[in-house]
Amino acid sequence: MIIVTRMTAVTSRPACLSVLDGLLDWERSKRFHSGAVVLDPARFEVLLTALPPLEWPRVAVHVAGSEGKTSATETLAAGLTALGLPTGAYTSPHLVDVRERFRIDGAFVDDPALETAVGVVRAAADALAATNRSATGPTWFEFVTALARVLFTPPRVQAVVWETGLGGRLDATRALRADVCVITSISLEHTAVLGDTHAAIAREKAGILRPGAPLVISATLPPDARAVIEDRARELDCPVLVADDEGVPLPRRRVALASRALDALAGLGLVPPRDARLDAVLEAFRPAGRLSLRGDVLFDGAHSLRACELLAAHLTDRRGHD
Repeated sequence: MIIVTRMTAVTSRPACLSVLDGLLDWERSKRFHSGAVVLDPARFEVLLTALPPLEWPRVAVHVAGSEGKTSATETLAAGLTALGLPTGAYTSPHLVDVRERFRIDGAFVDDPALETAVGVVRAAADALAATNRSATGPTWFEFVTALARVLFTPPRVQAVVWETGLGGRLDATRALRADVCVITSISLEHTAVLGDTHAAIAREKAGILRPGAPLVISATLPPDARAVIEDRARELDCPVLVADDEGVPLPRRRVALASRALDALAGLGLVPPRDARLDAVLEAFRPAGRLSLRGDVLFDGAHSLRACELLAAHLTDRRGHD
C-alpha cells in the first residue's frame, strides 16, 4: 500500500526568499534531466568572486554519492556540532522549506541573518549583470549555494559540510573549499546526465577530489567504480580511507562514513580524535525522513532503484527480527 501525505511548512517563508521565484531551476527541468543541458561551473565561480571577501570556516567537508549523501552529511554535521564547532550543513533537495538546505547546528538560520545574506548575494549578481548585460544571472541552485557560502562564515559557523547537488565535477559546490571529501555510494542514477555505467558516474563523483585532500569512500562501491575513484585519488595524491560499512545495517552506513570522515579530519589536526562520547552522538543521531517511523508510517527518502532495493532489504531484515 502506498500512502501519500501532504506536508505543510510549520513556519512561513521569509519574504526575502521571493528572489528565488524568478530564477532558472534545473532541478525542475525536464531538459536538464534528459541530458540536454551542460552545466558550466565557471558561472558560479564568477559569482563567488563577486561576493565581498569572506572568511572560510576552519573545517570543511564535501560529500558526493548516488545514495546516502544527505544522511552522511547530516550525521557528520551532528558530530562536528558535538565537538563544539558551530556547524553548517548544506543539503539538497529540500522537502518543505528551502531553509532546510542551509541549517546551522540543525536549525534554520534566523530571518535577519538570512535577509542580510540574500542582499549580499543579490548585490553581487546585480553587479555582474551591470558589467555584462549579455550574461544570464545565477540559476536557482547557484544563488542558494552562494547564499549558504555567505551564511556559513565565522564566527557564526566554524565547520561546514557541503553536499553535492548532482554528480560532482560540474556541480556548483565544487568551487567551495574542502579539507576532506567523501563518496558515499555509486549506482546507476541520473544516467542521462552522469553516464550509464558505474565507471562513468564514478568519474563525475570523483570530480570533487582536491589535490592532497583525504578521501573517504564506502567499502560497498562497485569494483569498477572504486577503481576509477582510486585512480583519480592517486593522480591527485589524495589519501584514501575506507569506511567500515560492508555488510552493516543500512542505518549504520552513514555512521561509518561520518566516523571515517572525522578520523580524516583528526589526522589533519582539525578536530580531536573520536572518543566514546562522540561515537555515541553519531549512533544516536537520526536524520529526518530517513527510515523514520512515525506511528504506523515509515518515512524515507529513497528515490533511485538502488536506494529502493536497500530500503526493501532493510525492511525485510527488520521484519525478521521484530
